[in-house]
Amino acid sequence: MARWRVGAAVVILLVTTLSWAGTAVAEPLECTEDHFGETIHSDLVVPTGEVCRIQNSEVFGTITVSPGSRLVVNRSTVNGSILATDASVQILQDNHVTHNVVTRRPQPVDGVLAFGLCRSAIGGSLIVRDTVGVQQLFIGTDQDFCLGNTIGGTLTYVNNQVAAHQRIMDNVIGGHLLCQGNAPPPEVSGNTVGGHTIGQC
Repeated sequence: MARWRVGAAVVILLVTTLSWAGTAVAEPLECTEDHFGETIHSDLVVPTGEVCRIQNSEVFGTITVSPGSRLVVNRSTVNGSILATDASVQILQDNHVTHNVVTRRPQPVDGVLAFGLCRSAIGGSLIVRDTVGVQQLFIGTDQDFCLGNTIGGTLTYVNNQVAAHQRIMDNVIGGHLLCQGNAPPPEVSGNTVGGHTIGQC
């Protein structure tokens, strides 16, 4: 595993070239309630101010999380991407997202964790960026409550300002692990990286 240092221009290029691609299969449905043990053949949109919980379910499409809303996924498969802006996303245990997970400016909703990824698999890449003033972000930890993940592509973690804990621990990453512009630097340990480890990581 090599450690590289790159300039800001390269970081921006790596971040912006990662796709927000998903699998569009039908008109999007609004998710404003709990879905337990369901199969959903549609893209989903979580409207502003709503909470969408998906457990023991399978979604054939991409989930878009609107500003001020919250998504909780547990023991489920998303055949697409999860895309969020100014929202809370928790991908908790035993999940599989076949494409990418992208969250920009993650925010806690009703005092709940802004972003957490625990003991789950992402087929594509993970981007977490531009967080301001939240208490904590977890992408795997060394604790039982949030174990590490498998990420097929690159993990990009840039420009996050977190007051307490930001952890990237015990993950298996097929691509690169890139961290830059975070304050303070994230706590990083126990990761297996197939590509290069870049910047603060």
